[in-house]
Order: sequence, then structure tokens, then C-alpha cells
Amino acid sequence: MQKDAEAKLMDAHSMNEQSVGATEVDAMQFSFPANLEQLEHVGERIRQFLSGVKNLSEPEVTNYNIELALQEICVNIVKHAYANQGGQIGMNARLVEKPLRLILTLTDQGASFDPDVVAEPKLGELQEHGFGLFLVEQLMDEVKYQTTAEGNCWRLVKILPLDLG
Repeated sequence: MQKDAEAKLMDAHSMNEQSVGATEVDAMQFSFPANLEQLEHVGERIRQFLSGVKNLSEPEVTNYNIELALQEICVNIVKHAYANQGGQIGMNARLVEKPLRLILTLTDQGASFDPDVVAEPKLGELQEHGFGLFLVEQLMDEVKYQTTAEGNCWRLVKILPLDLG
């Protein structure tokens, strides 16, 4: 049931991208246990996936920012959607052209939430929590969250900066 729900969520988001005439360059899909120990491996897979992008401008910075955003969302899924009780996270990573961008789709069957009720952090004030979603929105070009009967779905998009000269 878990894999069927993940596939439906990911297929729905893939169709949205295809309908606007985007050309897929590369893709990978996998799922992993929703625990914090897995996040390092997820980061490694994204770095490896992006290693084939030629002429990526500032690859260390770009990879770091993408990995940080991905980890923030995954930590929120583990801690909040699944309340540290385990589960699965599905991930689909796609490279799409015109412009070249990375599209990450993350799915889970944990508790949903309303991102509109998450207050922006008060910069300049000391606070321990509340920076994750704000940070992801600063690092990525597009951040969308949707909940359906099949589960929760995050869509993160990063336009990849290229050195063309």
C-alpha cells in the first residue's frame, strides 16, 4: 500500500511537469526508512545524481544548498509527520531542461500539516526552532506542499546555475 500511494503522488507531480513541455534529462526514484540516520545516505545519492551535470556553477555551494533543503524537509517528515515512530519516505529526483532544474518530490504517509500556519522566524531574536521551512524556501526556487488521500507530498525545485562561458 505504501509504494502504491507513493507512486500515485509522484506520478501526479510528474504529469504536471510534462504538461508544460519540459524535457526530462535524468531521473532516479527510491524510498528509505524515515529515520535521521538515513539522511546522510540520501545526501550522498543526491550528490552522486548531480555529479553528472556539466558546467554546474559553484557545484559545492549548489550541492550543499540542495542537500541542506532536502535534509530540513526530511527531518520535518521524521520528527513531525511520523513523530519519530518510523515509516517510509519516497523520493523522486529529476533533472529537467529549459531551464535546467532539479525537481525533488518527497512523499510520506505521516500526519499532515498546514504550512500557512507556520510563522516566519523572527530574525534577530533568539529561538531554537522554526527556521527549517524558512530556510528551505530561501535555498530553493520553488517549495510546494500538498496533502491528498494517498499522503503528503513535497515538491522542491532548484534551477541549476550553469557556467556557460
